[in-house]
Amino acid sequence: MVYVPQRKMTYKLLIAGSLLFSQLVVLAQEQATNTVDVAVEETSSASSEFTQRDIDVMWLSHLFWRMEQADIHPMEIEIFCRDALRLVPVSDAAVGRLIEYYLLVKGEVGMSAMAARYALLLNPEIAAYHEHWEEIEEQLDSKPKEPAATERPSEAQLDFEQWMDDAAKQLESGKLINCENLLRSLFFLYPKNREVVKRLGSLYVIRQEWALAAMAYTYAHWLFPEDPDFANNFALSLDKIGRTEDALRTMSEELERFKDSAFHARNCGFLAMKLDRVSEARDYFSRWVELEASEPLAWIQYGLALKEEGKLPFAKVAFQRAYDLDPRRSIPVVELARIAVAKKKGKEVLKWLRNARDLLSPAEFNQLLSDEDFASLGAIKRELQDE
Repeated sequence: MVYVPQRKMTYKLLIAGSLLFSQLVVLAQEQATNTVDVAVEETSSASSEFTQRDIDVMWLSHLFWRMEQADIHPMEIEIFCRDALRLVPVSDAAVGRLIEYYLLVKGEVGMSAMAARYALLLNPEIAAYHEHWEEIEEQLDSKPKEPAATERPSEAQLDFEQWMDDAAKQLESGKLINCENLLRSLFFLYPKNREVVKRLGSLYVIRQEWALAAMAYTYAHWLFPEDPDFANNFALSLDKIGRTEDALRTMSEELERFKDSAFHARNCGFLAMKLDRVSEARDYFSRWVELEASEPLAWIQYGLALKEEGKLPFAKVAFQRAYDLDPRRSIPVVELARIAVAKKKGKEVLKWLRNARDLLSPAEFNQLLSDEDFASLGAIKRELQDE
């Protein structure tokens, strides 16, 4: 049976080093404060806040200190590395150790291939990653994608189907560790199987292990570069590990390949908005509404991008279209009310606020009225309250 780490084991193993870690954090906080005291004299933008990111980095250092100092079982390496990647998904130290662990200790060529492709994505200039990949690729060449096809179902084919069914049942019942055990056992035998790597990626998404999900989809995208779903998931996993620029570049390349793909246009728009590239996002959302003209959310996102650019007449048209398609959605109603306020059209403001009152809860509606956009609408607020 393939070993899968459990976090509770990690905490038990690390308890002996917790005092040292707390001392390191205190020291780091003191050092941060001392640094800030000096910096404040030079710039007013300095902050004395010790961030969660700083603590994560300290904890990551502590994890690897424990790995170096403690006499741990080899299989516990995966525990350390996966915990480290939860904190810092792009940790070279954790990814490098996982490659060696999967390849040299466990002999899991599929898992080592996932880790190696991810490592090459993060740092393609590191020669050791290329050396590992060459060795892994040789082993992959000798591995089948699936059980050999025979006239009558072979035992291997039946086992494959049974284990896939069992993995699905374990997932449905919330037994994620059991599900991963089954999938990795199949991945050990068939490290190039499309369905197995797809389910592993989905499992890591469910577990919110974004580094592992990125590993799975990086490898899947390399295996099946023509598969739009893998390309989409690869890009979204890049965003989850903080590589949003790379995610948008990958997604836009896929949109050029699949020009009629609405979900690629949609995701490009969301990623561009996340990067504050509003004009670019507007173009993507415009493409989305062209491809899915009956989708209210497409018109809403298009309208929000237009509004962000200050193009209120065009934004109004987009929000009106979204409302016409689905009058039960509150976002276009609220946005139409905001635009009416900006244009000083009192009757329209009253109309849209009445609609918003019907769609929102009393608490949500009162919160909306307290928004600065509606702060000066005393008479309209009183009229709404008197109705």
